[in-house]
Amino acid sequence: MSDGKYLITTEDESTWKFDRSVIFLGEWCRLFSRKHIWENLDAIVAEPYGLNSSQKEIDYLKVIKLEEKLLPELAEILNRHFNCKKSLRYWNIIVGPWLRTILQLLLNRTHTLIQCFENYKISGTTLYSYYNQSLAALDMKSSYNLFDNEKWNNVLNGKIMQLIIDKNISIEVLKDKNFKYQLNSFSLNKDNISQNYKKRLKRFFYNFYSKLASKLSKNNDGFIIGTYLPVNLLIKLEIALKQWPQIRIKNDTDLNSINEVPNIKLRKNLTTQLTNKSLDNFENVTRSLLFELFPVCYLEGFEKMNLILSKKLWPKSPKFIFTSNNYNSDEIFKLYTATQVENGKKYFIGQHGNRFFTDKYFSYPVEEKICDNFLTWGWSKKSKKYLPTFILNTAGRSKIYNTRGKLLLIQKKRQRRFYTWDSPKEYDYFLKNQITFLNKLSEGPNQKILIRLGNTIPNKKFRDEFKLINFKTSLKFDPGIKPIKKLVQASRLVVHSYDSTGLLETLSQNIPTIAFWENELDHLREEVKDDYQRLIDVGIIHLSPLSAAEKINEIWDNIGVWWFQKSVQDAKDKFCNVYAKSVSNPVNTLVNKLI
Repeated sequence: MSDGKYLITTEDESTWKFDRSVIFLGEWCRLFSRKHIWENLDAIVAEPYGLNSSQKEIDYLKVIKLEEKLLPELAEILNRHFNCKKSLRYWNIIVGPWLRTILQLLLNRTHTLIQCFENYKISGTTLYSYYNQSLAALDMKSSYNLFDNEKWNNVLNGKIMQLIIDKNISIEVLKDKNFKYQLNSFSLNKDNISQNYKKRLKRFFYNFYSKLASKLSKNNDGFIIGTYLPVNLLIKLEIALKQWPQIRIKNDTDLNSINEVPNIKLRKNLTTQLTNKSLDNFENVTRSLLFELFPVCYLEGFEKMNLILSKKLWPKSPKFIFTSNNYNSDEIFKLYTATQVENGKKYFIGQHGNRFFTDKYFSYPVEEKICDNFLTWGWSKKSKKYLPTFILNTAGRSKIYNTRGKLLLIQKKRQRRFYTWDSPKEYDYFLKNQITFLNKLSEGPNQKILIRLGNTIPNKKFRDEFKLINFKTSLKFDPGIKPIKKLVQASRLVVHSYDSTGLLETLSQNIPTIAFWENELDHLREEVKDDYQRLIDVGIIHLSPLSAAEKINEIWDNIGVWWFQKSVQDAKDKFCNVYAKSVSNPVNTLVNKLI
């Protein structure tokens, strides 16, 4: 055991102590912009939780197991509360994505604290006063914003400590008159505020057209939204289905009329119906806090959500429902879909990322469970549920790149903290690999490099670009706002610094591509490793930043000669045929699957 240390759980310096030995719960507490403050403290950072590959797998399966146990209980409680008899699938469509996410988050917070208290002697900590303060957000989208909110996490950690830590430590209560959470999803969505003029104008015309087109929609038209398809193909698909083309987009202001606040008394009552003591700390914490965290739109605002839906000019009895993205945080769409599925309508979800079927920490995604059929980008399985199609987001896109252009390095986004493992620490390892990669590049590619940053709120807060600028002042960055396809078109080589959807996109377009990541093939399922090994053998995928940089130095002046070798093209084509397939007639392919 180390000497007693004061525990710091957030980046908020008002909760810090500067006159004693302290321990930061994780790297998220130490903003790079505040390095001049924290580097002078008598401080250490607690050991990160859950980064080991085997631990990730254990924790992921633990989440799945508890989800399967809790969901039927939750559905029964909600049916009783709303005096209805909705199916388990109905509630899974509505609350399932949030439940999976919050279970991952609670496992991480619980085990991070347990590990910290087991490994170190903690003398005390500072918590915000949270008397009668709910941790619930309005909806799924605004929940995401809270996951990185320092005050929200401080209070959540305090509540978890009360439930699982039996050691006496000094708790200092910090009163804050402004301590409350915004429930409104739209007001929290800062990306909407910072949108450029073209994006806002484009959105205005989409909304205007959508209102006109909805009046021409028939009640039995297939309902299509957020498909990942380019707009021109979406229009052709609607016409091929013999229905007036609709360009539907999620309306971020839909829930603004919900002004209900969390009913503390109601939530305590519902918690008593869910509480069932277990020998497992994670399960006990979840049962104790689930309804305290439960979004308002699923409880106090649920009736109003139904009222909002009743005013939508959407098909009353659609032939089918098809989305790729809206299943997650579009609350009105989820309610619409759940209602239609109860009436026997078919629900299709399209693949919307690279992790499906390859990543072993993504084996049981909610979206595969709740749909009737899952449209893959080429992958097939001996199950009627999975229908192979093509990579939706690059279908019909022009395959253009500049043979004398830039070296485009695409950075991973700093992930929000809702994984079972310590994602901020993992991101620090990632950044170190980027520096290793940049150090090894020769003068030619170094002069042409453009680094595409992830455009996320956490990225802006942590300012990861400064960590790289600090290393090399000549680096040029794209802040993550410009359309990625324009950057690709201006580049001679695209480098993906992690196993990403972007890798599938550029490979499917036959654009010269290199990828590297640091965990070798640990994150992959055993049955897919041979497919990735083919790309390693021809120099497309590299298992270290040094190897990737050396390959780029070797081919920089003759990238085309390397890329169009038969062995490289054959390996790329075999891989894409399984994971990022292209077809000559994407519209006909989809029509055949949907009808």
